Amino acid sequence: MKIFVIAGEASGDLHGANLIKEIRALRNDAQIYAIGGDMMETQGASLLFHCRDLAVVGLIEILASAKPILKAIRETKRWLREERPDLLILIDYPGFNLMMAKYAKKIGIPTFYYISPQLWAWREGRVKKIKSYIDKMAVILPFEKDFYKKHGIDVEFVGHPLLDIVKTSTNRTVFLRRLNLDSNKPTIGILPGSRHSEIARLGPIMVETALKIKSKRPEVQFLLPLAPDIKKKELNLPQGLDVKITRGCSYDTMAACDVLLAASGTVTLEAGLLGIPTVVTYKISPLTHRLARFLIKVQYASLVNLIAGKEVFPEFIQDKAKPDLLANAVLNLLRPEQAGKIRQELSLIKQQLGEPGAASRAAKLAIDLI
Repeated sequence: MKIFVIAGEASGDLHGANLIKEIRALRNDAQIYAIGGDMMETQGASLLFHCRDLAVVGLIEILASAKPILKAIRETKRWLREERPDLLILIDYPGFNLMMAKYAKKIGIPTFYYISPQLWAWREGRVKKIKSYIDKMAVILPFEKDFYKKHGIDVEFVGHPLLDIVKTSTNRTVFLRRLNLDSNKPTIGILPGSRHSEIARLGPIMVETALKIKSKRPEVQFLLPLAPDIKKKELNLPQGLDVKITRGCSYDTMAACDVLLAASGTVTLEAGLLGIPTVVTYKISPLTHRLARFLIKVQYASLVNLIAGKEVFPEFIQDKAKPDLLANAVLNLLRPEQAGKIRQELSLIKQQLGEPGAASRAAKLAIDLI
């Protein structure tokens, strides 16, 4: 059995790795090839391209990275044509993946989509492509099943894979002691994203925010879990700001914090599952934002808020992504009564995400297509 998996971003690499593990548990003869990252490679996938070269957000950013993306498109089509895998599995990353789905359909390769692109949020017209090119959808958010069913697409809700993934290995006190930090002091996590473009755009804003917080609450200590592909020097941390950098223990780091300041993305739902009050921010190029305003149909950026249908995590997007506003929001969440309200909301959200075992259920659906 030969399977090709495409995950174009760090979060997709994580979910792809767990899906590959479950596929191998069902079929130990499966040969897995992929566009993905280190975690998928660890599970035995042979990488055609690494996702670090393809993970960009926004029209302007994509144009700047056009050369590696165009090369990946050409080479992936050639590989599919020559190798003829038994199944193509797509994980989010819709621009690239829907192009590959169209080509796979043309040459007769069945296609399974695990972790839906957020068509309910923007570019709903793409659902026609899903219906034309995808043989089976496995969705991970509770409202997505109804969305695809109304469009006549074969879909199953498998639960959210983060329920199996988001776990800590130790308690807050022990973890902070290992870092020579004081568990009695308020601790704030800074999460500027896993892409180089996010670090470049959000890093300076978050650093200035941390300085403003420190000026008002000198006892505060900061943690920053750094993505594997990001170098510390990219953060440009000033001499006067003491930030403890961690690697390879992001959930322990997040769980040790009283409040997080996070880039919008999967990490906000991870924060929700850990029960950590979070201030969400994001910023893209002005041109991309102007175009997106006409396409985006949802009120919130954070998955926590989308699932709740209201603002649980404060959001500061684009022009609102200013250090003064962010610092005040973080300081507000350090208040016990405010943090307690948010934690109550997060426990309700977690109940909506199904049961653990999403990757196992998705693997069974995928194998059934072959």
